[in-house]
Amino acid sequence: MGAIIGTDGAVNELHIVSGPQALQQAAVDTVKTWSYRPYLLNNQPVEVTTQINVVFTLSSH
Repeated sequence: MGAIIGTDGAVNELHIVSGPQALQQAAVDTVKTWSYRPYLLNNQPVEVTTQINVVFTLSSH
C-alpha cells in the first residue's frame, strides 16, 4: 500500500496498491495503528511518501 508519513511519524494517508480484497481492510486497519520515527532532512522532520508491504501468514494449527 502507498502511505504518507507525517512530520510527527503518524500514518496520514493510505491507499491500496494491490493484494487480495479479503485482506485489504485488515491491512489498512493495522497500518493505521503504526507510528514511525520522523524522517529528517537537514535535521528537520519532513513528510514522506512510501510503500508499505503487509505480509499475512496463515497458521496451520
